Amino acid sequence: MVIRMTYTGKSGAIFARICLKSRRSHISVRHMAMAVVGSLDESVEEGPRFSPLDLRDHVVIMALFDQLVSEAEVESVWHVWRMRHLAFFQEPFWRLLLLLPNVNLEQLYEQAARVADIETAYLGRQSVFMAIRHVKHCLPRADWKELLDVPIVPIAVMGIGSQGKGIIFATNDTTNLRVRKLIDKVWKKHYELRYAPEDDLIQLLEEEQQERLTRA
Repeated sequence: MVIRMTYTGKSGAIFARICLKSRRSHISVRHMAMAVVGSLDESVEEGPRFSPLDLRDHVVIMALFDQLVSEAEVESVWHVWRMRHLAFFQEPFWRLLLLLPNVNLEQLYEQAARVADIETAYLGRQSVFMAIRHVKHCLPRADWKELLDVPIVPIAVMGIGSQGKGIIFATNDTTNLRVRKLIDKVWKKHYELRYAPEDDLIQLLEEEQQERLTRA
């Protein structure tokens, strides 16, 4: 059996692909993580011991300090992380906390943003609507759709003189490298990035669309 982990999908969802000789199946990596950890019960004794004192990932450390996760939960994911050579898994350790069945994903994303010194967005309704319409007008439809698929939402227009109008974008997964690469690709002007909960961003997108349809 070969286990491959890929980073894809809305909210940075992580999925594991388990390839068998006779067939392929895709399962949620949360379920896979629990299955792998369960299979490690006997082999863990043979490997290195987990100690929170050895942690170097600041997001994990802060998540423990703020009691977003328990030490036992971190340890269970640590054993999966230790097997990453089987899956060629290159994401930071904290992202494996997203696999935990009872974790609050938004709290972890917000924690990661704080550790990366990324501000939380102020979501003024009319400011967001104006920014959405400005960016949507400036971009090809395919580029706009790419932003929405993440979602990455323009939330404010900045006037920056001769450089033209800059934009403040918001997303919940601010430390995802794909986010900045995508914005760099579709938006050639100045921009800044903020954290905002995904549900809030989706709600604002829906409200802007509804207002636009009402005016039409």
